[in-house]
Amino acid sequence: MAFGIGTNFTNDVGAEPMNMVIKMVEARPEGQGWLPVIKLSDVAEKNTGDPEMISLAKRILSLNGNSI
Repeated sequence: MAFGIGTNFTNDVGAEPMNMVIKMVEARPEGQGWLPVIKLSDVAEKNTGDPEMISLAKRILSLNGNSI
């Protein structure tokens, strides 16, 4: 499981934080090759990744409503 890279992680020197978002698009499990990932959002239009994998994840997680 992974979570976003936030302001405190990308800016630990006290400078004014930049208004940016970094999203993970691939993961490389130890000893394996790169694998694509998806991101589920509270806003369906903000889901990212392969639409088939998003649909599969929503079915597995029983997320059948309008959110996510």
